[in-house]
Amino acid sequence: MIFASLDPAEFKLGRRHLFAYGSLNVPLSIAGLPLAIYIPSFYATELGMSLAAIGWILMLARISDIVTDPVIGILSDKTPERWGRRRAWMIGGIPLTALAVYMVFSPSGQVGFFYTFFWISLLYIAWTIVTIPYSAWGAELSPDYRERTLITGWRELLGIVGQLLVMALPVALPWLAVHGFQSLEATRGNSMEPLLHIVAVITVVMLFISLAGLLWVLPEVRVPTSHANWFSGLRVIWRNGPFKRLILVNVFNNMGWTVCGTLFVFYVRYILEAGLAATGWLLLVYYTAGVIGAPLCTKGGNLIGKHRMWAWTIIFTCVAYLPATLLGPGDELWFALILSFTGLSIANGGILGSSMSADVIDIDTLRSGQQRGALFMALWALAWKFAAALGALVALNLLDIMGFVPAEHDAAGKPALLFLYIVLPIICWLIAAAIIWNYPITEVRHKRIRARVERRIAAGASAQPLVAD
Repeated sequence: MIFASLDPAEFKLGRRHLFAYGSLNVPLSIAGLPLAIYIPSFYATELGMSLAAIGWILMLARISDIVTDPVIGILSDKTPERWGRRRAWMIGGIPLTALAVYMVFSPSGQVGFFYTFFWISLLYIAWTIVTIPYSAWGAELSPDYRERTLITGWRELLGIVGQLLVMALPVALPWLAVHGFQSLEATRGNSMEPLLHIVAVITVVMLFISLAGLLWVLPEVRVPTSHANWFSGLRVIWRNGPFKRLILVNVFNNMGWTVCGTLFVFYVRYILEAGLAATGWLLLVYYTAGVIGAPLCTKGGNLIGKHRMWAWTIIFTCVAYLPATLLGPGDELWFALILSFTGLSIANGGILGSSMSADVIDIDTLRSGQQRGALFMALWALAWKFAAALGALVALNLLDIMGFVPAEHDAAGKPALLFLYIVLPIICWLIAAAIIWNYPITEVRHKRIRARVERRIAAGASAQPLVAD
């Protein structure tokens, strides 16, 4: 298969490109959110698996990412242009992702440790094959500091739209069950099985539709080809100080969000003593706030700097989140008010962090004369996944160790749940804010770096490495 790529000077980024690029994040987010929020509770409560086992499965399944993320990044960077450096991998990865999503969300047969471990591991691998080239493609669409934030902003905004669709389902399905859809009768209780089956079907269909639209509309931009081998590629991160700092922020920031997501259903069910329908509309409030917050986050990053905006959104989230420790049974409206504030910042890492990681790729391009965007995005994703797996492992195992038992009236375990759901994430977020506060790559400095990259590309001087200022 032959794919044409454009010279950067020939490509002008428009709204249709932004929409086509971001649209793939809709089905990815439709599947990604329940995987973090509903799957642990569903497998524990309805399929009878222990919290500790689920935590270890989520952690162990991520071990393959230590190898697969850098490998896919390097191979995508080295893929010949005529095959499509990013397209070819996404075309191969989407069917595998669709299969794994269906088997995880709509399990059949004997569902135990090995079934769950195999299909979640396959889902993570397939996700890597798609998302690493996808992220690198976005980083290469523009060399501009502000346009990169616009690209990640559209991607995250459309991802939140996908999450809103998921959150609307628990509210809509009981209504449909009442009005004659007998196959949805179980949703009138607290069963998640019909909900997750519908999520699986919607995700599979939309993955193929959005991929087709992306391939039809979006070109690949010609960039310097990478010749990095395995070991030299993995050493890239240690020569790029700003990227190492971003990695640390990514780990602590995402670990906080993962702990929240993993324990959200438990908090609603056992602290607020509300059902599945309440979980749905509360998350609907949360992600509606995210839709409002995403463009504000994008504009704020361009106004005061991406790193400073990221730090302020983290601090704002901590302050708004703390009152959740005071809530109890029947306080859904108060919790909704808290979620309407904390949800404003949900896309901070996806928009600002991803845009900043694209900026630091230019430092490596200046030093090496090569474009290793997929490798950098692989390392970024690896840090994100490590934080997600560690957050789930810590949250579920500490919850188990501290004596919480999934039961409707487990009063003794509720203080542990409150601490882990609220205080632990705030600690992680404050560490992230402290690390990012004095981040060195500002818009002014990035413009100087980018100007040197452009001069180097124009001069064809890729053989002689330079050092970024």
